[in-house]
Amino acid sequence: MDILENWNNKFNALPRLPRSKSKNGYVDTLKTLFHKIDSKIELDTPVKIEGSTTNHTLKHYVSILFRYNFVKIDEKDHYYINERLKSSDDNTFRRNLAEFLNSNVKYISELLTYIENPKTTKDILNDANENYNMSWKQKGQIHERLAWLEDLGLITSMSYKRTYVINDEGKRFLTLNPPMKPIVVSEFIEDTTESETNIELPEWLIVENWNKNNINKKDGLGYIPGGRSQATTLILSVLKYALNAKDSISLINFIKSDYDYKSSSVNSFLTFLTNLNILDRIGEKVYKTSKNGINLLNSDLPDVNLLFFINNEYKYIFEILFELEKSPQEPTELAAMGVTEYNMKSQSLDRIRERLTHLKNAKLILNDKGKNLRLSKRGELLLSILRSNMKNEENTKKKQKNLIQNDEGNYKRLLKELRLASTNSSEPHKFEKLLEKTFIELGFKTKLLAQAGTTDILLTARTVPDYTYKVAVEAKTNKEGIISENLVNFDALKEHKKKHAADYLVIVGKNYNERVKKFAENNQVLLLDIDNLELLVKRHQLYPLQAIEYEKLFQQVGEVDISILETTYNRMHRYNALFKLIIETLIVNSDDEFTKGILTIREIYMLIKDKGEFNDISLTREEVENMLNLLSNPLIGCVGKEKNGYYAKGSLVDAQLKFGFYYSASIK
Repeated sequence: MDILENWNNKFNALPRLPRSKSKNGYVDTLKTLFHKIDSKIELDTPVKIEGSTTNHTLKHYVSILFRYNFVKIDEKDHYYINERLKSSDDNTFRRNLAEFLNSNVKYISELLTYIENPKTTKDILNDANENYNMSWKQKGQIHERLAWLEDLGLITSMSYKRTYVINDEGKRFLTLNPPMKPIVVSEFIEDTTESETNIELPEWLIVENWNKNNINKKDGLGYIPGGRSQATTLILSVLKYALNAKDSISLINFIKSDYDYKSSSVNSFLTFLTNLNILDRIGEKVYKTSKNGINLLNSDLPDVNLLFFINNEYKYIFEILFELEKSPQEPTELAAMGVTEYNMKSQSLDRIRERLTHLKNAKLILNDKGKNLRLSKRGELLLSILRSNMKNEENTKKKQKNLIQNDEGNYKRLLKELRLASTNSSEPHKFEKLLEKTFIELGFKTKLLAQAGTTDILLTARTVPDYTYKVAVEAKTNKEGIISENLVNFDALKEHKKKHAADYLVIVGKNYNERVKKFAENNQVLLLDIDNLELLVKRHQLYPLQAIEYEKLFQQVGEVDISILETTYNRMHRYNALFKLIIETLIVNSDDEFTKGILTIREIYMLIKDKGEFNDISLTREEVENMLNLLSNPLIGCVGKEKNGYYAKGSLVDAQLKFGFYYSASIK
């Protein structure tokens, strides 16, 4: 495997485990966890790590260890320890663990090499960023590595000088596990497709309307044995093998000959291929390569062509290219945009990495400086083809004029930045500022305080004093995205509420654990999570409620339930439908010879009362009269009024422009 590819396949971060307070720290943490796994205790059993206050279950730790390949899973769904880490001898175990970490995590041997002479954490951080393209802004990852290396007995901490230096054991380790040479960034991000001038897609490939039915697509990509970096090679080999019908046992044995995975996992892979319509299931347990599969097998760019089949079934594939066209971005930014704009159900980095690997396989994207990704020349060429073959839908071809007038750009950009900031605990003030902008978007008067002894943001509903209300907002960030009871001082929140004469208290964070939810309910505090806040903002674009109409939301305690606003949303939707129907009805009847285009209230009512949603909830005369009074008002002038009735004075577009004119004047 290419050296840079091997480096890219390593993890940036070490596994997030509690460090035991015993002599060997992380090493003893792993021994404790491995002992529990070997003992086959229930996964829901809490595990106590010496000196740690955490109370996570074994299931929590196993999920982390499994991702880093510390543990595997057998045919019976039982977890077992990776053979490379099985040893009863302490010294051998530590040596094997050090080698295992170095082969799976970036900047281990490289750090050891750099501290041949004593170095500070600042020195080490600079080396990681300048020579290995790590782009770390804080020293957290450095401290984690130093802790692991100290527990593995490979370095010496010179605490009185606040420096670290490799010891003899570390030097012996380096002779067997040499570091990668510093990365030359220009080579690291070399675009091998730079000389390409066009990209030809086969005629059999359905390119037109590639972006249709996005909502009905799935989030999680199907399982692929051996990882996604070699996905196309494996898929093509299976399609070639199945040109003649094969039963599932033959296919399982064929795949397992190269990849040591359980049968149920291979079955999941076969299901993935059938979902893509490149492998047909022609019997209960019999498969054969489909016509699409044969075409793919014989194509010139199978990595690229495969993406069209994946895109047909799964969300947010080619759309990533459109996002990277705007600017190079990190996976975390792409994950946030996936939720904000492309209907992904969660901000899962694993989901994004699955997609990015397929795009990299096709050489459509490549690494940029730091953690950023950017389009390759081939990616740009494919993007131009995709753009000319998009389904012509309003929500994809046209951007609605949004209501936000600030430096963050449109509201989806704001929501993306807000989502990212909610897990950036190193910059809590950024989250507070973005949160203030979000509440401004919802129509509130805001005051950013965020000082000791104050609430973070004070909201005031814009109306007369007798009807206004105030909300004290506490912004909470956490890297893990879960706000725990340790991060919330409810007594202090009550003092803030009293100090600011606020009517309601709300905490805003990415998500909350169960204990915080219970404490919030007992302390009359509302918990507003990012998903629901984002939904409020999105709905505000469709149904721009006034701030006073949101009060019923803040009257809740504990977990927020925004369905409480459904009645208000439905009323606005009803008025919107009535607005359109009245104008459309008057326009349609403008050339009527009998009425001369002038309709009475009764005639208008009879013509629209059974249309659309008015079939379910009957239209009232009062609703029709109120809407006609609004539309015929001289300041609006969309409908003319005579003693005999009403008539259209323009098209529906004219009416929309008139309302838009008054709106634009009101926000200047």
